[in-house]
Amino acid sequence: VEAERARAELADHLAAEAARDPSDLQRFHEAVHAVARRAAALADELRALEESTVVGPDDDLDRVAASRRPGVESPPTRRRAPVALPPGMRDDAVDVVDHLLRAPGMLLLVDGYNVSMVGWPDVPLHEQRRRLLAALEEKALRTAAPIEVVFDGVEVDTPLVRGQGRPLVRVRFSPPGVEADDVVLDMVAQLPPHRPVTVASSDNRVRTGARAQGANLLHARQLVAALRR
Repeated sequence: VEAERARAELADHLAAEAARDPSDLQRFHEAVHAVARRAAALADELRALEESTVVGPDDDLDRVAASRRPGVESPPTRRRAPVALPPGMRDDAVDVVDHLLRAPGMLLLVDGYNVSMVGWPDVPLHEQRRRLLAALEEKALRTAAPIEVVFDGVEVDTPLVRGQGRPLVRVRFSPPGVEADDVVLDMVAQLPPHRPVTVASSDNRVRTGARAQGANLLHARQLVAALRR
């Protein structure tokens, strides 16, 4: 727009000059063509600059800016950062559970049997599942945090979680030959890096893998204690 305005103003000026000196029409036409060519080139440059600075909502601004500086390599893809705890709150405290579940956008992933066997070790697996899901449902209703629970094996007699519309607690069973640990870690990896996630498990492999992906961590006993409050 600015280029077009400048071209029009200059053309008007040259036209006025030519009107005072009609004998120099050739110089006038050459000047007009030169201005037109320069204005077109300037418009192309401005359009290219505008397109190069359009950044999507999920782009990392620092990464985009760095990638456009000659000789500078793009930094690694944005990495998830754990949700910070209040000063003085220990990461193994029971209060951490509600603090994390109330964080905006938080998703809780639960290593099902790892937690249920800590909470209800003296009952059959199907009863462990039922009690764990009931307790998680109550916690989800209080905090409004979505929760996903992953159990090993195929679904046999697990009752559906109550609730209307989209349930806050969802249940997954690992495919044959695949451990729930792997499903949990894969779910963390599939989440966008801006989405906070907390993994509840006392399994060292799950905790190490989840921590490496920027997840917050809860021990099984820590979650069970919070569910019983």
